[in-house]
Amino acid sequence: MNLFHVRRVNVVLDWDAEADSIKMYKRLRREVPSVEIHIVKLDGKDPSKLGFIHTHTLIRNSPEFDESDLLRYELQL
Repeated sequence: MNLFHVRRVNVVLDWDAEADSIKMYKRLRREVPSVEIHIVKLDGKDPSKLGFIHTHTLIRNSPEFDESDLLRYELQL
């Protein structure tokens, strides 16, 4: 698969894997700078507990994660 044709990537991990989501964001931003990256927050629950419909609603409505979000995360704001 050629990632250069992908326009959007959704990072959906369990609520306790926030640091891993940030690592994925940094790598994706470095490797494929043109891709739109969304880190989907799951309200402190696992996707399997939320269910298919609620999880996909969160994915569709998630804002794009960007450098300002990364800075807020790293400064713990």
